[in-house]
Amino acid sequence: MLKYSPGQKLAIYFRNDSELLDEQFASGPNKAKTIQKRNGIGGQFVTLSSKQFIVLKATLITAPVHIDCDSGSVSFTQLMIYNDWREGFTVEFDATDEKLTFSWKEVLDMCEDVYFFGPPVNGSR
Repeated sequence: MLKYSPGQKLAIYFRNDSELLDEQFASGPNKAKTIQKRNGIGGQFVTLSSKQFIVLKATLITAPVHIDCDSGSVSFTQLMIYNDWREGFTVEFDATDEKLTFSWKEVLDMCEDVYFFGPPVNGSR
């Protein structure tokens, strides 16, 4: 299980595609890219598997499902039965006021368009 908690830093890679950035995310990543690039903390482009991505720095501000699982108030089985995958997490792009909320369904549906890099996976089983 990922050990995410509010305040943790993430790097989020968005595929450089105007439809994805402008329509799916209402230009939030583009606004953050401009500000982060100006401040020298993000906004650079990288190429992965011949696709160009914009790298943005973000801070996790809410992650209710992870907090419930980590606290033991809900088991993984309960999560799978009751969670409809609309819950997720919210990030705020560093040095901006731009926020994005990702549902777990969106994370799965956009697995080739948006990558999240953050704290390591917990080694316990």
